Amino acid sequence: MDIEYMKILLDYPVLYPEKDYPNSVVRMRNRGMSEAEIIAFKSYINNIRYNGVAGAPFNFQKALEEFLFLAGKHCFGLTNEHGVCAELLDYYFDLLNHYSISVSEPFVILESYSVNTYIVQLTDPSPDPIVYNLFWESVYDQTSQTWSEYVSEPISTDMTLSQFIKDRILYMVEYRDKSI
Repeated sequence: MDIEYMKILLDYPVLYPEKDYPNSVVRMRNRGMSEAEIIAFKSYINNIRYNGVAGAPFNFQKALEEFLFLAGKHCFGLTNEHGVCAELLDYYFDLLNHYSISVSEPFVILESYSVNTYIVQLTDPSPDPIVYNLFWESVYDQTSQTWSEYVSEPISTDMTLSQFIKDRILYMVEYRDKSI
C-alpha cells in the first residue's frame, strides 16, 4: 500500500526500538491489519443498518485505510488495547441503542476512554477526514435528540486523522524522551 498520510507511523513503528533501548522490556509496537482484515472490517461496517435502513456501501478514506494497515490492531499513541475493531463498534452501538439513539452515519472509533470517544465519520468526503469527539455525557444525560447533536464539533479546526495520529505519536515520543 502506498502511504501518503500516515508517514508518522512509518517513522515510529515502535516506541522503544531495541537498537536504541536494548534493556527495555517494553517495545510498544504498532500492529496493522492485513488487507483481508481491512476488507472484512469494511464489509462489517457496510452491513450495519443506519436509522434502521441499509445504506449505500461506504469506502474508507485513504488516511483511514493507511492507519488500519499500519496500526489498526494496535497504535501505541492511542489508548485502545484492541485497536479499531468490530467488537468496539458493537459495544457502542449497543450502548447507543440502549439510550434510543439512532445512528444516521457510519463511523469508525479510533480511541475511547472515559467520556471521550474519537471517531471518523465515513461520510466525510476528504481523503484525510476530520476527527470528531462523540461526547458521552450528552448520551448519558440524554440532552441531545439527534445523532448530529451527539457528535460534537471537530477536536480542532484542522485536526484531520493524520494530524490526530501524528500528535498522539509525537506526544508518546516526547514522554518517552523526558522519562529517560
